[in-house]
Amino acid sequence: MTNENCEFEEWHAFLCQHAAAKGGSAEDADAWRQDYDDGKTPEEAWRDEWGE
Repeated sequence: MTNENCEFEEWHAFLCQHAAAKGGSAEDADAWRQDYDDGKTPEEAWRDEWGE
C-alpha cells in the first residue's frame, strides 16, 4: 500500500489502524503526508518514526 496504488485518505486510515495496534496514534494526517508522498507503506512510515 503506497501512493502508487491508493489515495492518501485510505493510506492514512490504515496507518491509524497500524498505530493503534502498536499502542500509538497517527491522527495528525498532515504530519504523515511526506511519508506518503515519499512512497512509503504505512508500516514503513511508522517504523521510521517510532521503530518497531
